[in-house]
Amino acid sequence: MVDQITTTDTESIPEAIVAEPPMYQVILLNDDFTPMDFVIRILVELFYLSTEQAERVMLEVHHKGRGVCGIFT
Repeated sequence: MVDQITTTDTESIPEAIVAEPPMYQVILLNDDFTPMDFVIRILVELFYLSTEQAERVMLEVHHKGRGVCGIFT
C-alpha cells in the first residue's frame, strides 16, 4: 500500500534569478587549404550573412589571420 504525503506548508519556493546568457564570438581562423569560395558559402548558409558580409569576413580572415563571423548566446 502506498501512503500519500500531503503538506500544508505555505512557504513559497524562491523564484530563480533569470539573467541574460553570456555572448560568445565565433572566430574563423585562416589556413592554407580551405578555398575562399567555400568559406563564403559556409558564412552565407550557416551564419546567414549576406554575400557581401561573407566576402568581407573572408578577406579579413585571409589578410589578418582571423575574423569574427558572429556573436551568439
